[in-house]
Amino acid sequence: MSDAPHATPADGPRREDRLETVDEIAHELNNVLGGIVMAAEYAASQVDLATRAETSEKILAGIKADAERCCDIVRRLQRLAGGHGEAG
Repeated sequence: MSDAPHATPADGPRREDRLETVDEIAHELNNVLGGIVMAAEYAASQVDLATRAETSEKILAGIKADAERCCDIVRRLQRLAGGHGEAG
């Protein structure tokens, strides 16, 4: 029996650290997804045809940027979980 206090493997972070990181990533992802939902709801609410095209273009660019950010977050999460980061 070893007297070493709760040694951690040299090849990776402690479980508690990994769980904290996963929680942070999930929180970040949830924030981005909330922005995507709000932008989509706002785009759907636009009925004035005179301003709809310009407004929709800006909203859709924001949705695309947020979706790309989500893909990056998911890849980070996959790397943390030991995957290959191929999502997106």
